[in-house]
Amino acid sequence: LVSEAETLLSQNDAGAAIARWSSLSREARSHAATLQSALRPAAELDARLTAVSDTLTAREAAREAERREAAARAKQTVLLQLQRLTERARRASEADTITLREGDRLMKDIGTGLELAGKSEQARDVQEAADALRKLQEQVAPRVRELREMDDWRRFAKIGRAHV
Repeated sequence: LVSEAETLLSQNDAGAAIARWSSLSREARSHAATLQSALRPAAELDARLTAVSDTLTAREAAREAERREAAARAKQTVLLQLQRLTERARRASEADTITLREGDRLMKDIGTGLELAGKSEQARDVQEAADALRKLQEQVAPRVRELREMDDWRRFAKIGRAHV
């Protein structure tokens, strides 16, 4: 039992090692209690099991810290992307003119950014950035729609002249 627990330390799959350790530690505690009640304590085995437990606990703590850091990095990336999109949308809303191509690309990027914000962790700062972006989207969308309608009319007029 102790040697199987010690082999868990060499496993690459930390999640599986932790899961297996859970059942092994219960079994080991049961055996240790039996030995203790029989007045034959096995201090060396207890020490080896404690060492395995400490090592696996430290690994799990490191994995959890890495998960938290990855989540924080992902949140920061989303926030930075939303801030950049907000600045782009602000420039477009304040500009005298924008092209249909720029407007379409901006609206597509805003949609992607808002979708990404919806999938990410719902932190207050990400939510505020998404709200600011939505407000700017509401300002830019009518201008883009108007540009698209003008473009459609221009194409329609060209087709009409070509057939005459």
